[in-house]
Amino acid sequence: MKKILFTLLIASLASLNYAQDINNDQWVLVSKRSADWCSFCGQYGWDMMDGLVERANAENRVFPVALHYSGGLKTQVSEDLTDNLGGFSQPLFFLNEDDLDVGSGNVSAKLDEVFETAEFLTGFPAFAGVGLEGSIVDGESIDFTATVKIFENLSTEMYLGMYLIQNDLVAFQQSQGNDAEHKNILTHSFFEDSFGERIGEGTLDNGSEYSFTGSLELEDGMVSYEDMSVLAVIWNKDSSGKYRVFNLGVFENLAILLSNTTIENTDITFDTKVIADQLFISLDADLTSIAAKVNIINASGQLIQEQDLTELNTSINVANWATGIYYVQLQTNKGQATSTIRIAR
Repeated sequence: MKKILFTLLIASLASLNYAQDINNDQWVLVSKRSADWCSFCGQYGWDMMDGLVERANAENRVFPVALHYSGGLKTQVSEDLTDNLGGFSQPLFFLNEDDLDVGSGNVSAKLDEVFETAEFLTGFPAFAGVGLEGSIVDGESIDFTATVKIFENLSTEMYLGMYLIQNDLVAFQQSQGNDAEHKNILTHSFFEDSFGERIGEGTLDNGSEYSFTGSLELEDGMVSYEDMSVLAVIWNKDSSGKYRVFNLGVFENLAILLSNTTIENTDITFDTKVIADQLFISLDADLTSIAAKVNIINASGQLIQEQDLTELNTSINVANWATGIYYVQLQTNKGQATSTIRIAR
């Protein structure tokens, strides 16, 4: 049972950490080569990116990012990643390293192609996976640790990159105007090198783990924590010097990291426990004076269920939930807190 007494937690915790399980799920990365002055990037390229973000989720293991190689949204890391992909025009969309050849007349068909191809690729277990854990420190920096686990003996040169993704970033885009909401913009690297740090040396043994920690200072103009994600990419560097996507991990919705810091001077007690296929949630509180609900969030930071709490004791069937870590986020008109649970099969 995980018990959270708000009056104790607010006094004792300066920052919170949440960890993601490391499994052998294979993910794919879809990258948009873009520029804010590009009219087509704000037309069919915009529609393609919207469709990718809308359809991508942790279940199909597809993650789309926008990389600006030129213009006002260009950063050093986005320029480096687009240089690695190649190409001489925009918008271009790549599934891992393969150009999808998206044009004005085939957006719908190419969206279907992405997810059909991804379904095939993610049907195989990965040779390496990555899990993420992080904290927001004093409202000034984001600290994350990525842990890579090897599932097969590998003799290859690999690197771990870690990046900040900002969703709904308001900025100019040709054909969309000055207040365009850019989807999943990759803006910062947690490491000095855009492709991160090398994973081990020589042969990487089955079962071995490698951890990397990076910190990123918060800046004016960044989106809210709810619209921030952290992307970790395992890169395979080939003999030509090109970095190829090997696998990735995602932590979405960094607001989870703040969940236990907003309740002060209350005597609300929040308990969660899992027995068999039921999640039991109990409150010690006066429900006539608070409005309470819970959000259930998976290990990637995605909301999978929400429910109003009208009684002190509530149960939720979890029979269809996958094995892993979940966050039960209590929200009230006096603040919020999060309990971590684990589903094991």
